[in-house]
Amino acid sequence: MAISLKEHFEETRKSLVALYENSQVANHGTVQGSLREGFVRSVLQGHVGDAVAWSTGQIVTTAPANNLSGQLDLIAHRGTDAQVYIQDQFLRLIPSAAVLAVVEVKSDLTTGNMTDPNASSVLKQALDTLVHVRCSAADRPSDSTSLGGKDPIPAFLVAYKTGQLPKKLIEKTEQYLQHRGLTRTDFWPTAIVALKGPKKQANGSGYGVFRDRWNTLGAHGQVWNNQQVAAPVPLHVFDAGEALAALVCQVVRASGATAGLEDYVFS
Repeated sequence: MAISLKEHFEETRKSLVALYENSQVANHGTVQGSLREGFVRSVLQGHVGDAVAWSTGQIVTTAPANNLSGQLDLIAHRGTDAQVYIQDQFLRLIPSAAVLAVVEVKSDLTTGNMTDPNASSVLKQALDTLVHVRCSAADRPSDSTSLGGKDPIPAFLVAYKTGQLPKKLIEKTEQYLQHRGLTRTDFWPTAIVALKGPKKQANGSGYGVFRDRWNTLGAHGQVWNNQQVAAPVPLHVFDAGEALAALVCQVVRASGATAGLEDYVFS
């Protein structure tokens, strides 16, 4: 009997969207946020394997500065490495050298003004966090405009829904990085995934915009080649459940696993 892992990821995407809708029963923002982070963590944790630990908390840099990143939704780190335990199962400080990847989880990924420091754009807020975390993971000051030759930590943004098409998110991300004078190859997110998109995009089934970081994934998806909205780094766009599958594949690769899932999902 044959199965389709593509269908598995599509059904998982639908389940996440349904859980998001159901979480609105908890009408307190903090409770809703914790639930929605937990839903995404459970999917990633269930696919990545036991060698990776998952925490909510902050990244701490080396002494003597011991700078801290902002509060992070999900930090993937090596379960065999040290961590700073602060009397909680998931809330920890993670040494920068132990971090494998970070995932920010948002409910509704809105855009807007990307240059106004007081703007309410959720995309801008998320990019602020991911830029800061990449500086922390590279042991760089938080106001750095490059990582000094260090590889950027894989940084993912996952939203349950957005009213924007991929071209708008790409355009706004480039606008943000350009305004801050940030090196694109250092600070462009590893992936932006929307589990549910606008109705005009593949019936609202969601999508993901991925950097061409690993050749095993770069061979799949649709290459972004839009002259109206050019991107300064190579990008691939995946639709619906394939976007969730690509996210899982990249987190697996970030974990250092010897066996990936690409060959089992994509033909």
